[in-house]
Amino acid sequence: MSKYEFFCGDIMKNTGISRRIDELGRIVIPKEIRDNLNINSLDSLDIYIDNGNIILTKMKNKDDYIHPVVAFMNTINTKNYSFLVVDFLEILYSNNNNYHKGMKLNKYFSDKLDSINKIETSHRTINELVDNINLNDDIYSIKLEAFNDNNIFIVILAPMISKEHKDLLELTNNFISNIFN
Repeated sequence: MSKYEFFCGDIMKNTGISRRIDELGRIVIPKEIRDNLNINSLDSLDIYIDNGNIILTKMKNKDDYIHPVVAFMNTINTKNYSFLVVDFLEILYSNNNNYHKGMKLNKYFSDKLDSINKIETSHRTINELVDNINLNDDIYSIKLEAFNDNNIFIVILAPMISKEHKDLLELTNNFISNIFN
């Protein structure tokens, strides 16, 4: 491997570009490479060391993670229930008009979210997901295992949670885990 090669997926590609490190330890990533890898100013990069090589990878934001979840969930008939993608703080996506992206989760629900993971919960146990909107549905939640670092959950709301809802979330979890692992 020459000093001008880099990994692109599983393949090393020769860029023919070299840069010096300045006196503060900085290096400029050439514009051609940033454009090719869709790296913009203010993006965060993860830094890894592998076998004596420095590897930079663009950090994903939550929208990058939830896009395939939403695409997958939208391929399934959702007339009989609502699904939301949430983290501990807010709703990241909802197919229910009562809930929208950016709504802050009720503190009680947010505090309980991790403990109700994969447990059917009635609306009598948790009155509100967000303040001032009373629940009329039962709740089932699953933490997406592929996103442990980001604490992303899918929440199903339905008049009665069924085995099909639970199976759907497990299927979604497996599908997303296969994409990101």
